[in-house]
Amino acid sequence: MANKTYADLKDEFDERVEKLREECDHPEVSDWQEEWWAIGHTTGFEVRVCEICQKIVARRTRCAKCGKFVEEDNFKRGDGTRRPASEIFCPECQEEWEEFVRRREGRHLPDGSSVKEEENLTEGLHYMRLHRKFLESPD
Repeated sequence: MANKTYADLKDEFDERVEKLREECDHPEVSDWQEEWWAIGHTTGFEVRVCEICQKIVARRTRCAKCGKFVEEDNFKRGDGTRRPASEIFCPECQEEWEEFVRRREGRHLPDGSSVKEEENLTEGLHYMRLHRKFLESPD
């Protein structure tokens, strides 16, 4: 035993845990709980964890528009261009967002803006303003 290093033991442990998780059917699953990426730092998701192998078996979060819970398989993440990459919409709000954008093809500047300001409005700023209007609009 003395000739095994910490790294050897850690690798062996990791392999055994991986094998356990592959073979586990996850018969005992926890209630929904906050997910943390470090102590005191939540990810914004809730997870259900297998009590036997400690694998995350389900993730969910709230839709940024309507606030209802959406499981990971059903939500639509922002793409970083038309809306923030970290933002998540449920399928219904994603459809509503796409329709909202289709109906507003032109640039959106405050009243009294000059033609020069409109020309300088980048695509990113355009979508940022649309995004803000969408989130502020009543359901």
